[in-house]
Formats: sequence, structure tokens, C-alpha cells
Amino acid sequence: MKKETNRPTPKEVLHAACMVILLALPVFTMFWIWRDARRVPLGVLSGVLFQMPWNIVHAGFCMDQPTLGKWYFLSTVFCGMWMFCAFGASRICMSSSPTMRRVFASLTICGTFLYLLVLTVPFFWTLQYIHTMGFTHRRLIALAWGLVGYIIIVMLSGILVRRVLKNKKEIES
Repeated sequence: MKKETNRPTPKEVLHAACMVILLALPVFTMFWIWRDARRVPLGVLSGVLFQMPWNIVHAGFCMDQPTLGKWYFLSTVFCGMWMFCAFGASRICMSSSPTMRRVFASLTICGTFLYLLVLTVPFFWTLQYIHTMGFTHRRLIALAWGLVGYIIIVMLSGILVRRVLKNKKEIES
């Protein structure tokens, strides 16, 4: 009498590898291309970002300087790329085992948290800018861009995670 093992099939292993690659590739690409983003998680979580005074260098939209426009633009591009890949990964793991769906949910929540941290930098700079220099239409647009970005990231990630975790399909035995 042989014991049955719950080893994953080659198809499940391939699905898991594709899912992890799809969720990790945009994150690694962001850190590789955008060098300033490497300091963000520790800078935001340690509170160093919130202790620094407003610097006028951050005003404007210049792609070769650490400006609000550059940070909003790059965080939008990389977050959009990550959401697109997260949608693809959710489609891959939709018919997978419950364990793989939970792994997808965990990785998606971690990615969501990371991209919320990245969006925090220009949003906080916008708040400092408005506090120091006052309201203008462009600063209001930047503030709205940050708020809408937070809402979109959280809502789309929540929809993907909920949709994958609520899926009742199982792999055909």
C-alpha cells in the first residue's frame, strides 16, 4: 500500500513560477531602472522622509532631478506595469490550488504596500509644497493625482486578491 503524496504537478509548478515572475519582474525592474526608488521603503518606514524640510529642488517636472513630476510620472508608470502583470498573474493562478491562490494574495499585498510607499514620497512632497508655498491649480492637481493613485492601487489590488481568493475552481484531478 503506497501513500499518496501531494506533490505539485509540472503544470502547477509552471503556473507558480510564471505567477512569481510576473509579480516580481516589475518590482525588480523598478529598482534596477529607478535608482532613487531603492531608498524609499526604508526612508518612509523609518520616518526619515517625514523629518526632512521642504526643498525647492523638488518643485516642477524635470526628469533628471528628484522632482514631484518625475516621481509621480515614474511611480505611475511602474505601478501601472505592476498592475498589468498582477492581472496576468491572477489569470494564471485562477484555476490553481488554494495554496497558490493564497501565495498570489500575499505577494499582491506586499507589492501593493511597496507601491503605496513609492507613491508616498511625491504625495508628501506635494503636501509640504502646498504648506510652504500655498495652493495653486497645479499643486491641487498633484495632490489629486496622489489621492487618486492611492485609491486606484488599493482598489485594483483588492479586486484582484478578492477575485482570486473567492474562485472555487480547482485543478482537474
